Amino acid sequence: MAVLRGIDVVIALKVAAHPDVRGPFDRLREFADSLRRHQSNPEGDRLPRTYDSLARSLTISSQTAHQGIRTLASARLFDLQTGTVVRQNLAEFLIHGVKYCFPPIRGEITRGIPTSYAGSPLASRFPQGDAPPPVWPRSNGMVKGMSFEPLHKVVPIAALADPALSELLVLVDAVRDGQARVAAIAIEELKQRLAQS
Repeated sequence: MAVLRGIDVVIALKVAAHPDVRGPFDRLREFADSLRRHQSNPEGDRLPRTYDSLARSLTISSQTAHQGIRTLASARLFDLQTGTVVRQNLAEFLIHGVKYCFPPIRGEITRGIPTSYAGSPLASRFPQGDAPPPVWPRSNGMVKGMSFEPLHKVVPIAALADPALSELLVLVDAVRDGQARVAAIAIEELKQRLAQS
C-alpha cells in the first residue's frame, strides 16, 4: 500500500476543483479505463494523454501524476470506476486527517503568496493584524510574511495558474494551520465546495 504524499492531495484538489471542465479532464472515464489496463499490464500500455495534461497543469512529471492517481485510489479518495474524486472521502480526510499527515512547517520571514487566513477566500473574513501573514515562499511573491511550507513545492506555481485550485489549497492550509476559528470557517467552506458536483 502506497503512502499518501502532499502531491497526491494537490492532485485530488486539482481534479476536484474542476469537475465540469471540458478538455483534459472530460475524459476521466477513459483515463480510469487506461489506468486499469495499465495496472494489469504496466509495461505494455502507455500512460493516457490525460496524465500528461494533469502533469503539465501542475508542473509535475506524468509518472508523478500517474502514481498520485494510483495512491489516491488506494486510499479510497479516487474512484477508478467513475474516474472521479470521491468527494465525501476527500472532505473527511481534509477535515480530520490532513493536519496530522501534513503539519505546517513555519520558517523565516520571506516574500511569498498569502495562504491560510491571509489568502483568498479567507482574507476578507479575517482582519490582518501586525503579525506577518503565512505565505508560500516565492521569490517574486506579492507579500512579505512568515514562511508556511505548502503541501508540495509545486503549490505556489499551480496556485498562480489556477484560482479555483488556489482557493482549495488556501482552505486546506487554514485547516493545517490549527487556529480553531479559522479552521472552522475553512472546514465549512471546504464542505460546501466539495459537495458541489
